[in-house]
Amino acid sequence: MPVSAHIADSTIAYYLKQINYWSSINKNAGFDNDSLLATNQKMMHYLKQLSLSKESLLYTLQAAETGGLISFTASGTTLRVYAWDSWLNTDMHYFNQLIQYVSSDTCTYKVLNDVADSASYIGPGAYFTELNTFTTQSGKTIYVLSDCTVANSNLKANGIKAYMVQNGQLNEYPFFKTKRHQNSSIDFMFDASYDAAKTLTMSIHFSNDHKLLYIPVVKADKHLRDAYWMYGYNGEKFIFKKRIKA
Repeated sequence: MPVSAHIADSTIAYYLKQINYWSSINKNAGFDNDSLLATNQKMMHYLKQLSLSKESLLYTLQAAETGGLISFTASGTTLRVYAWDSWLNTDMHYFNQLIQYVSSDTCTYKVLNDVADSASYIGPGAYFTELNTFTTQSGKTIYVLSDCTVANSNLKANGIKAYMVQNGQLNEYPFFKTKRHQNSSIDFMFDASYDAAKTLTMSIHFSNDHKLLYIPVVKADKHLRDAYWMYGYNGEKFIFKKRIKA
């Protein structure tokens, strides 16, 4: 039996409160990474189990999101993403990431990053900033996730990645096309401190009608250029069109 929305929300919020508590202990009164690691493992395990329930796709997770959970739900409630800061690194932000999705008549999950599990750990991970759903002219449902990685020093990275459920599995999908390549993702790294000082705020974003996609142009020195790479949606893919001034 699936747990209720209230219990799920309260449980996730509790784990996040514990993660924040052990993180503050590490910063202020000593170093107890074992407790912090164990709490992250418990929360990941709980979200994996919760993700097997279709009903949970409809749950409102207000307390959890107030406590630090980052979550977006796709239109049609067929997919939901979760991310949270593990606080397992004192120099960088290391995020855990999981995608819950419907496959045929069942609900399952895909772990994108598990900081506490060497088999599923890919690096610092990222927090999600946006989730968009596209239905192509040929009937494919494509999920497009935008995210942000908080790197060391003053560097940040923004990215966008496309997914599609194929044969019961959630796989990356080549949704972005240039003259020579078809890619499932686009990302860039930039110097956040320099660009904050210059009051230049740029990010990956869509036009209001989601027909155009804009990717900031970055110079060799990691400073943002006052320009975007523009892609246009042709009903099947986003095709690179030109560079434009911001």
